[in-house]
Amino acid sequence: MSPVYHESAFGDAIVAALRERGWQQGSPELYEAGLGLCPRDLFGFIEDTQPEEWSELLAHYGGNSADTERGFVKSLDRAIADDGLLHVLRNGVKDRGVRVRVAYFKPNLVPPTSPSWTATAPTVSPSSVNCRTPPSRPTGGTASTWPCSSTASP
Repeated sequence: MSPVYHESAFGDAIVAALRERGWQQGSPELYEAGLGLCPRDLFGFIEDTQPEEWSELLAHYGGNSADTERGFVKSLDRAIADDGLLHVLRNGVKDRGVRVRVAYFKPNLVPPTSPSWTATAPTVSPSSVNCRTPPSRPTGGTASTWPCSSTASP
């Protein structure tokens, strides 16, 4: 079979097309397929755009960044499962009483007064994981239980 018909060639074409349209390229090594995101990018975005909220969350988790990140990811996963991704993108996540936005959108009709929406940099990470089965969230499970394999497609 010609390499042009391999899944990796298709993936490379998608990444190239998105990069041409202003998307940043993420690192597949940092991308967590079970979460569907790169935690470093998520927490960098939160810290840059919402430093007060991040400080408040840190205080609620005892000042430990790793515990705060773990706890917030659990809240994010639960919010997406309960309310849906679009709701979470539009409204943010409430964790321990602190509302945290995970995206800002460019205003359509008026010039933006806040640069926060520019911090929402879309990122594409070339796939390093092949999910052979469409992700399905088991009852009571978390995103980390999705059936994925790190092997290449046959």
